[in-house]
Amino acid sequence: MKLVIKGRGIDLTEDIKTFAQEKLFNKAQEYFDDASIVMDIEIANELGTKGGNDKRVDVTLNLPGKKVIHLEEQTDDIFGSINILEERLDEHLRCYKEKQLDQSRYPRKYKVAEIIEEQEREIDKRPKEQ
Repeated sequence: MKLVIKGRGIDLTEDIKTFAQEKLFNKAQEYFDDASIVMDIEIANELGTKGGNDKRVDVTLNLPGKKVIHLEEQTDDIFGSINILEERLDEHLRCYKEKQLDQSRYPRKYKVAEIIEEQEREIDKRPKEQ
């Protein structure tokens, strides 16, 4: 995966960059490990020094097959926006992965049955306590 962090109207400090990378980029890496995926994070201060709910964070995730996930959050704190986006991104990525399982050649119910069978085999292989 490739990460691009941009700032508009704000100084991007190392703290902001590492926080965004830990929360958003690492969350996406839990679901995908493909090198062709690009994550763009844009952090903007819309009103400048006037204040208010003007700290905006945009996340655009370009997935294989021309699928794009775009999320945007605007609050009065950059770190708060990133935290909210982390939860939303997790939900969107989980739904995307579930749709991929449902649209595969073998329906999801068979994959779930295979997982249950594997878990039962692992339980049977465990040494029994006496």
